[in-house]
Amino acid sequence: MKHMSNFLIELAAIFLCCSALTLLFFHGTSLSKSYHLIKEFISSSDVFYETQGRVDGQKEGVEDNSIAKQDLIITLVSGLTYDIELDGDFYLKDSFDYAAIDCSVLADFYKKKYLYDETGCIQMIRYTREGSNH
Repeated sequence: MKHMSNFLIELAAIFLCCSALTLLFFHGTSLSKSYHLIKEFISSSDVFYETQGRVDGQKEGVEDNSIAKQDLIITLVSGLTYDIELDGDFYLKDSFDYAAIDCSVLADFYKKKYLYDETGCIQMIRYTREGSNH
């Protein structure tokens, strides 16, 4: 009788492991399909456009991103993730000191544009005053 109960316990454990592996396989397949559908949707979406007419090889993202002065200041104080251009002045992320920017002269709203390199990685973020034609 003891051998029979041990056998049933081992059989239940094997069934449980096989069920878990099957669920894991189907879940991974489902995630992979979802990933590819989302990737296809994003690549065919009209939300983001690129222009390639720049001499320096950068691609410029054309997005309608408006950022308020307060949000820009928070971004500057919390540290830069990328190099930025702010009103025509360039600031490198590695040597950036937010104290060098006079926040009293900042405009109330800025347009935010991402500049990409040839591989599609963000190279720089450009902030221009709204209404400006930079």
